[in-house]
Amino acid sequence: MKLLNIHSGVAGVYFPAGIDGTCENATKKCLKHCTALECEKSGKDTINTKDILYSFMTEPIYKLTEQIELELKELKTNIIFWFASGDCPEYFESKFYEIIKDSNWVNLIFTRNEHLWRKLTYLKSNKIIIIYSLDDIDELKKLSNSGRIAIPDYKTGNMRLYYLDYSRDCSGSKYDMKERNIKNMEINEDECQNCYKKDIGCFYQIDF
Repeated sequence: MKLLNIHSGVAGVYFPAGIDGTCENATKKCLKHCTALECEKSGKDTINTKDILYSFMTEPIYKLTEQIELELKELKTNIIFWFASGDCPEYFESKFYEIIKDSNWVNLIFTRNEHLWRKLTYLKSNKIIIIYSLDDIDELKKLSNSGRIAIPDYKTGNMRLYYLDYSRDCSGSKYDMKERNIKNMEINEDECQNCYKKDIGCFYQIDF
């Protein structure tokens, strides 16, 4: 059973989509606009996502690692896009962490699993790029961890990437992210103004 399939020029890992699949943290909005789920329901999806998930769940880590490295050579890439469909459910989280924490390949991960996002972001590995997907920019204000965040635009199919940096001893939340205006600065005002002008720290964002 092949574990990887080509996805936009890199290797992709496809798991079953939807609440009945591996998307236990999915929202109503993302399920409504999920193209992977549409493909599965229509029967147009030729990738056997259930068998791939079964292999990841049952095979030992050393065998999975060996097979992944072999398939990456065949696909002529060193990048894996995890969860091209589906997500990382809680029951797979520990094993997934062990598979990628010391991997030789680059891991690009989009997930709605906040605990996984926190855990992998903490590693600060240049081979692990994990991005936490949220539906609304207002949800950013509730986060206390530094890390990469994605806000999808369901109308255009694009997304906006943010990098939250709370490593400084700053307020980190006294501005209106939706309008990108600083509000009610009472502490560290100079530092926040500096980040805002340079588009860094809490104000760093990338259109994607």
